[in-house]
Amino acid sequence: MGKRRISQNAVADIGRERISTLLDLAEEAVRAGRMDRACHYVDLARRISAKTRVPMPKARPYCDGCLAPLMPGVTCTVRASSCAASPAWRSASA
Repeated sequence: MGKRRISQNAVADIGRERISTLLDLAEEAVRAGRMDRACHYVDLARRISAKTRVPMPKARPYCDGCLAPLMPGVTCTVRASSCAASPAWRSASA
């Protein structure tokens, strides 16, 4: 009996769902003070993103260096300048 193939669209849908779940868990871990666990969840989400060829959501930023989810007032400082349209993110760990 041969191996059952899953379509690329189904793989992408499963990947998006798992990435979303992991990023939700990462935010909960940050609120609970478990930064190591939050970084691990973001790392898993990035691996799933690469494996399924699904981009990471832009609405949920994370630090490229330490993989910590960026949450204003908790893990990052938001500085808005008068000439910029969007705020600049700066990781609190840097």
